[in-house]
Amino acid sequence: MKKIRSIQELKTLKKQLEQRKHELEKSIQYDWRDVKESLQPVNMAKQVFRNVFTLKEKSVSKPGVFSKIVALFTGRKNKREDL
Repeated sequence: MKKIRSIQELKTLKKQLEQRKHELEKSIQYDWRDVKESLQPVNMAKQVFRNVFTLKEKSVSKPGVFSKIVALFTGRKNKREDL
């Protein structure tokens, strides 16, 4: 840490630390508000449905590991990989 050589430096540093403290408190306040909103039942239901649909999209777009292994042993290529 840097040495403080004068009272003016100390006052400047104190002012900077106060500003940073206020910024962090504001950030915590916004984060806390977001957490409270996300825990409301309506928002939780939205999140569950969103996750279900994204999981379905991922499973449709990418072939599974099992299908790749079966294709490897049978000598067949997966039709989705050709696209």
